[in-house]
Amino acid sequence: MKFLCLMLFSMPLLAGPKEIASDKAVFRVAEEIVFISDLQEISKTFEKIRCLKTDGLMLNLLELDKKSQPKFPSFKKFDFNDQSNKDFIQKIILFKKAGHFIETQSIVFESPLKSLIEKDSCIAMKYSDWSLDLKRFFDLEIYVQKRYVAIKEKGSKENLKSIQNSVKLFLSSLSQKIPHYVFY
Repeated sequence: MKFLCLMLFSMPLLAGPKEIASDKAVFRVAEEIVFISDLQEISKTFEKIRCLKTDGLMLNLLELDKKSQPKFPSFKKFDFNDQSNKDFIQKIILFKKAGHFIETQSIVFESPLKSLIEKDSCIAMKYSDWSLDLKRFFDLEIYVQKRYVAIKEKGSKENLKSIQNSVKLFLSSLSQKIPHYVFY
């Protein structure tokens, strides 16, 4: 009987290891490690954001809008040597750094805006069900709008360029201030 029990429990060991799932760490921002599967989810989040009809700044300034990033990389056979994939990862690193910063701020996402976005067909879910990255993106957009756009209320192109340059400097300072490490 002991022999039979021992044999039953050791069978999986004799069969050898089997890979159930495979994932690879891509980078770390502050204490958050991002895997390829996370990049897939982040891409889905940005597809939802790109679907919205918005005059926001962050999508464009992170260069994740449709003009700057026509399509997201395929993650089934992600090639770390491909320059467009490396560029995409750098954009996500910057977003993650900005998201890390935003968590230290007291951002209040107003109910009217929240319910408006919840009802949009691109998002179509309650705020409580949003991913952390989706919440971070809108918190970041609100922060930038309040800090930079509210200061300069004129609508000229020169004013928009000035705002964009100010936000780029802000993102650049975050990029230098918050550590990251790339694993490939």
